[in-house]
Amino acid sequence: MQETVHGDFRIYIVLTFFFVSVVTGGVFLCLYMFQPEEQSTPWYSVVGIVLVGIPWIFWIATYIYRCIAHCFCATNGGHVDREHSSLTKKKSRASEGHAGRSIHLLENGGSPSGTPDGDQHHVHFGDVVMVGST
Repeated sequence: MQETVHGDFRIYIVLTFFFVSVVTGGVFLCLYMFQPEEQSTPWYSVVGIVLVGIPWIFWIATYIYRCIAHCFCATNGGHVDREHSSLTKKKSRASEGHAGRSIHLLENGGSPSGTPDGDQHHVHFGDVVMVGST
């Protein structure tokens, strides 16, 4: 039986807020454009543009935050040692068995059994051999 993975409820709340904001802003802009000039008020256009712009402001602010956080808050002056962190993740997730043996062989420079000629740069998937470059 297959499990269904549900997303975080906060995502749905934010998406609903953005949707309502854009639709409401669109309604205000339509009221400003299509009502006669004596019935329309100038604040309809301002409110409409602000409501339609809320998602844009959010995403631009998020982008700026991520850029600043990456530059100033990352380890090693903004450069993350990805090889070390990925190896740590593999070690923590590996269980005893095939995955554990594969990581052990990779750490010790050996090649898994079943590769052609014992060369660690070749990976054998059934009848297909992929040649890697170093």
